[in-house]
Amino acid sequence: MSGFQTLIQNPEYIPFILLVLLFASSLHEFAHAIAAFAFGDPTPKEQGRLSLNPRKHLDPIGMIMFLLLGFGWAKPIETDPRNFKYPRTMSVLVSLAGPLGNLFLAFLSAVISIWYTFSDFPNHWSEGTNAAIGVFLTFLFHYNMIWFLLNLLPIPPFDGYKILKEFVPARIHYKLAGYEQFGIFIFFALIIVNPLYEHTLSYYFELETDFMFWFSNIIFPWFRM
Repeated sequence: MSGFQTLIQNPEYIPFILLVLLFASSLHEFAHAIAAFAFGDPTPKEQGRLSLNPRKHLDPIGMIMFLLLGFGWAKPIETDPRNFKYPRTMSVLVSLAGPLGNLFLAFLSAVISIWYTFSDFPNHWSEGTNAAIGVFLTFLFHYNMIWFLLNLLPIPPFDGYKILKEFVPARIHYKLAGYEQFGIFIFFALIIVNPLYEHTLSYYFELETDFMFWFSNIIFPWFRM
């Protein structure tokens, strides 16, 4: 994950990272909103969140955290499961929609990157332009994969925890609610305390490399025909 030291050493990356974070966060929250609305909950639309406009979803502190530490957040989408025909099932699908939106954007960035490599465009554009496109597509893949993986963690307040809650018995559900306030502190400890990170989340975030390998195996045959 990117950190403050990376930005200090490579300040030219900041515009690319900010642009990518706007794409990733907006698509993530929009995916939640459109799924909830499709399942019958008007809350996201009433709150003006049924939009890809980054201003509707931006959380400045969350973006700064992403720049400095490599993780952050956007403004969460509010939903009312009472409006769903099947509250538990549809709540799970709404929670999944955000991470899957980021996974789709990561896959799309991989497609464009490989297509660009096989195309004739690099021969007609300057070295600087090709480098800028490469950096943008690399960050687009990286940060969407981070957003995808991060939000599937079964720790509050991430989507993975919201999904987990829907699969546990009601009595455990209510007990978990009493510990939700500590979730963010657990996450900070796992990120900041290096021995904890190295033995837990570091392995988890290495899945980004596996996804790139799987995507490449899917995409490359399209351009070799």
